[in-house]
Amino acid sequence: MTTTTPQTARPDKYFRLPESIRPQRYDARLDVYVEERRFEGDIEIALELGEGSGDMLRLHCDRLEVSTVELDGKPARGWELEAESETLRIELDGEVSPGPRTLRISYSGKFASGDMFGLYWAGNMAATQFESAFARRVFPCFDEPAFKAPWKLTLSAEQQYTMLSNGIPEDERLDEATGRRMISFSETRPLASYLIAFGIGEIKGSEPLQLGETTVRTWGSGDQAKFSEFAQQIGHYSLEQEAAYFDVPYQFGKLDQLAVRDFQFGAMENAGLVIYNEADLLIDVANTPLSGRKRVAEVIAHENAHQWFGNYVTMQWWDDLWLNESFATWMALKIMDDWKPEWKIWEEVELFRREALAIDALDCTHPIRAEMRSVQESDERYRQITYYKGGAVLYMLEAFLTEEKFRDGMRVYMRQHRDGNATARDLWDALGHASGQPVREIAEDWINRPGYPLVEVSLEGKQLKLRQVRFNLHRRSEERPWSIPMVVRFIDDRGERFQRFLFSEREATQTLEAEGEVQLLCANAAASGFYRVAYADELNAKLMQRLDGLKPVERIAYLNDLWALALSGERSVTPFLEAVAGLGDESEESVLGAAAGGLSYLNSKVLDDASRESLRKFVVDLFGPAFQQIGWDPAPEEDEPPRVRRAELLRLVGLVGRSPEMVEEAGRRLDELLGDQKGSTDTNLYDAVTIMAARAGDDDRFGVLVKASQDAPDPQGRRRFRNALAAFEDPELQKQALAMTLTDAVPGPDLFRFFSIALGNPRTRDAAWKFYSANWPSLSERTGGATMLGYLIEFVQPVGPDYADEVTSFFKANPSEKGARAVEQTLEVLQVDKAFKAKAASEVSAWFAGRTG
Repeated sequence: MTTTTPQTARPDKYFRLPESIRPQRYDARLDVYVEERRFEGDIEIALELGEGSGDMLRLHCDRLEVSTVELDGKPARGWELEAESETLRIELDGEVSPGPRTLRISYSGKFASGDMFGLYWAGNMAATQFESAFARRVFPCFDEPAFKAPWKLTLSAEQQYTMLSNGIPEDERLDEATGRRMISFSETRPLASYLIAFGIGEIKGSEPLQLGETTVRTWGSGDQAKFSEFAQQIGHYSLEQEAAYFDVPYQFGKLDQLAVRDFQFGAMENAGLVIYNEADLLIDVANTPLSGRKRVAEVIAHENAHQWFGNYVTMQWWDDLWLNESFATWMALKIMDDWKPEWKIWEEVELFRREALAIDALDCTHPIRAEMRSVQESDERYRQITYYKGGAVLYMLEAFLTEEKFRDGMRVYMRQHRDGNATARDLWDALGHASGQPVREIAEDWINRPGYPLVEVSLEGKQLKLRQVRFNLHRRSEERPWSIPMVVRFIDDRGERFQRFLFSEREATQTLEAEGEVQLLCANAAASGFYRVAYADELNAKLMQRLDGLKPVERIAYLNDLWALALSGERSVTPFLEAVAGLGDESEESVLGAAAGGLSYLNSKVLDDASRESLRKFVVDLFGPAFQQIGWDPAPEEDEPPRVRRAELLRLVGLVGRSPEMVEEAGRRLDELLGDQKGSTDTNLYDAVTIMAARAGDDDRFGVLVKASQDAPDPQGRRRFRNALAAFEDPELQKQALAMTLTDAVPGPDLFRFFSIALGNPRTRDAAWKFYSANWPSLSERTGGATMLGYLIEFVQPVGPDYADEVTSFFKANPSEKGARAVEQTLEVLQVDKAFKAKAASEVSAWFAGRTG
C-alpha cells in the first residue's frame, strides 16, 4: 500500500464525509472466490467535486487492501487507510478544480470473520449485510445514507454458484478456462450504499409471480425453495397493496427474496433483493402454527414497505432510522389485516405496544429520535423503541387524523421526496398539509422525549376528568405534559360513540357528547394511544363487571395496564388477578394470551413453591373446563380462531398449570409428530406440546429431538425442536443441551431463544445461569454481531429477581462495549422485578388464601 505523511489531526469514529464531494454513479466489478472466502474488486465512481475540494479526497473503506487509485486516469500521489474513521484518505497530485471527475480503485478483501456484516459465509452461501455501515467492507464508497447514487454491479464466482443482486441479470458469461461465471446486473435507481446486496451459492428459486412487469421470486439453498409458496403469496400481495397505498408503482424492477441460514436479523430490505433468515421466510404451511405464519407474513410485509419508505425515499442520516423502521412496522400490520382479516391482526398492535411501553417506563429508555454521532450508535438503539414505540405513535396519529388524511399525507411525502432523502419533519409537514392538523407540534413531543404519560380518568355525569403524569416503573414524575391525541369510546343511550380531542394540560375536563347515562367508557379506544390508563375505582368496577363490553384489543390493553400499574407499585396486583378470574369463558385467544403473560411472570419470578401450587390449581380450575370443552383436536372444517384459542388454553393449563394429564398427553402427541404418523394434533399446538413433552422428557425423547432439530425438513421446525432442548428438566439432559450451545447444533443467532427458555423455568434456571456465566466469552463470540449479542444479554431477564444482584455483579465484572445498552436495560429490569416480588408475593398469597378460605 502506498502511504502518505500522517495528518496532525486524524478523523475519529464520529467523522462525517464532507458534502462538497458527492458520488453520481458507481460501476463496480467484484470477483468473489467463494471457496477461498476472499474477493477482488475494481470500482469506478463518477464524482461531482464542489468548491474547496483541495488536493485530498476521502471516502469510506474498511478492511480492504487497496492496490491502485486513479483520478481521471492519473495515479494518485498516495493513499492511506485510516482505521478509526474507516476511511480511505487519497492524496492527489495538486489541487483539483470543481466539476465532474472519475475515481477508480482496485482492491481486495476477505470474507468477514467473527461477525455477519459486510460479505460473509452465511452457513450455506456467501451473503451480504451492509446496514448500517458495512458496504465499506466490500466497496470503497460514500457509505452514508444521504449519498444516494445509481449502482451498476458485475459479479463473478465459481461456475456452480447462482448469483443474485439488486439488479436484473443482463449479461451472463462462462469462462471455460477459469471455470468462473460472470453476470452483469442492470443499473439500479439512486440508492444509499447500505441497500446494495448480493448472494452467491447453490440456490434455487421458486416459480415466479408477476406484478405488472415486476417478477417476484423466493430463493433458498438445496431444496428449501419448496417451502416458498407462502412467502410468494404475501410478497406479491404486499407489493401490490403498498404500491396502491402510496400511489407509486414498485420501483426496483424485480423482487428476489433470499433465505440464508445465518443472519443477524429477521431480514434486510435491500432494494430488489431482500435477504432473510431462512426461518423468517420459508415455511411448511401445513406444519406451521398461525403464530409462525403471522411472523413470516409480518417480516415480509415489513421489508417490502421499506422498498418505498427507506429505499425510494431515504432518511438523511441515522437520526431518522426510527422513521424507516416505525413506518414499516405499522404498515406491515395494515397489509396483513387487509390480506387475512380473520387473523385479527390489529390485536397484534397491542403486543408491540406492550413491549415498547415496558421499556419506555424504565430510567434507561431513550427518545424515539436521538442524535446519532456515529453509525455505531444507531446500532445500539432498543428495537422496542425504534420499531415498536415509533410504530405505535404513527398508529396513534392515524387514529387521530383518520386513515384517509394520514394516507393522503403519505402520498404527498412520497411525491415530494422521490429518489431522494428526507427527515421526520418532512413527513410531519406532509401529514399536516393533508390533514390541516398541527402534526409537527404533536408528533415531535412524542419522538423527541423519552417516556409516556399515565392518564388518570374519572367520570362525573358527562364530565370526563383527566390528569396526566409520566409513567415510570420506579416513581411518579411531574414532567411537562404531553400533547395526547386521545380517542375515547363510550356507550350511551344511543349506543357506541367516539370522541377525539387533544389533552395537553396537566389536568383537564372534557364534556362527553353523550345522551343519557354513560354506561361504559374506554379512555383509549382500540388501544390506539401510546399511554396507560388508570381508571378511578367506580369506573374500574364498571369495567370489571362488563369486560365483554370492551373490544378484544381494549381488553388486552386493560389487562396490560392493570399489570403495569401493579409492577410499578401504583396499584396492588389484586385487580389484575380479579380481572383474570373473570376470563374463564373468554373467547378471544389474544386476551387469553395477555392473561397468560402475567400469570407466567408470577409463576416464574414471584411465587414460592407453595404459592406456585395455588396458582397452578387456580389456572387449571379456571381454564381447564374451557379446554376440556373445546378438546385437543379441531372439529372438521374448524376456523382458525378456535384453533388458536385452544393453543392459548393449552399454554395456560399445560405450561402454567402443569396439568399432569395434559403433560402426559403432550408426550404421546409429540411422539406421534416425530414418528411416522403425524396424528391429529393441530399445528397451533405444536409449540406448547413440544415444550411440555420436553420438560418431562427422558433420554429417548432427548435423542429424538436432537435429531429432529437437525433433520426437520423446514427451518421453523428445526428451530422449534432446538428450542425444546432448552426445556428438559432432567439435570443430565439439561447439561447435554447446554453443551450444544457451544457448537453449531444451536446457531449463534438463536442462542437468545434457547437461554430465555432455560432461564425462565425455575427448575432449570440455576444450572442455565451457571453455564451462561461460565461460558460467556464463547457464547458472546458466537452471536456474530452487536444485534444478537444485545439479544443474548436482554434475554437473561427471565432469570428473575433472585439473581438480580448476581447478574449485576457478573456484568460489572464482564463489561460489554457493544452490548452496553442491553446490559443497562437488563439490570434495571431485574431491579424492578426484585422490588415487585418484595411487594407482590404476599399480595398474591393473600389473594389465593382469600379464595380458598
